[in-house]
Amino acid sequence: MKHTKIFFSAIFLIISISACSLPQIQTVPPVRYASIQCQCQSPFPTLRIQYVHSITAVLPNGDTHVAIGVTTISPDTQIINCAIMTIEGMVLFEAEYNQKIIIRRSIPPFDSKEFAQNMINDIRLVFFKPTGRLIEAGTLTARSDICRYKQPDGMIEDVIVQQNGNWEIHQYNTHYKQIKTIKAYYADVSDHMVLGIKEKIPSKYEITAHGILGYTLKLDLIKAQQNLS
Repeated sequence: MKHTKIFFSAIFLIISISACSLPQIQTVPPVRYASIQCQCQSPFPTLRIQYVHSITAVLPNGDTHVAIGVTTISPDTQIINCAIMTIEGMVLFEAEYNQKIIIRRSIPPFDSKEFAQNMINDIRLVFFKPTGRLIEAGTLTARSDICRYKQPDGMIEDVIVQQNGNWEIHQYNTHYKQIKTIKAYYADVSDHMVLGIKEKIPSKYEITAHGILGYTLKLDLIKAQQNLS
């Protein structure tokens, strides 16, 4: 019994010492507040777009896999259609999100509900504006603006826009522990890669889920085009 009390006391001490906190946001003059809010909205597309990416996935066990991802997003309706294919064109996973997930095709190991949910969550985080309430905006460093949103479930999303146009999203759980990081990078994108889209499209995304079961997805743009259907 004594050893049990010592064990739980030690656990409590470790948790207390490792308590997480959110990065501090530097306040800005009121005249800048609106422009920062606008900056934080700029990464998210407003058009219906179909993206084709080369995906390099680094799994929790260190294995690396390469696939092709096709994602169609509709910001106005919040509808998502997505698929994962082999380099040869075989469809491994296909699903639609329209308030709920509808799986149209799934081949092991892509046939679990958890995989489908994680994939939709990642897509929503990357391409859709935060649905939470804006609780703070300002600067994170001299070269980056930040907006902090609180979701209805208590989770926090920080949208960080760099001076060079690159941006990041940091997602925190209700204990302020960072659970996911999105990084987007821009480069010169040739006309054959981006068809009929006036909005600026990142050439690379990097999605990192933190923790024991964490993973990293590196997305390189192959093609993007406006979806008129």
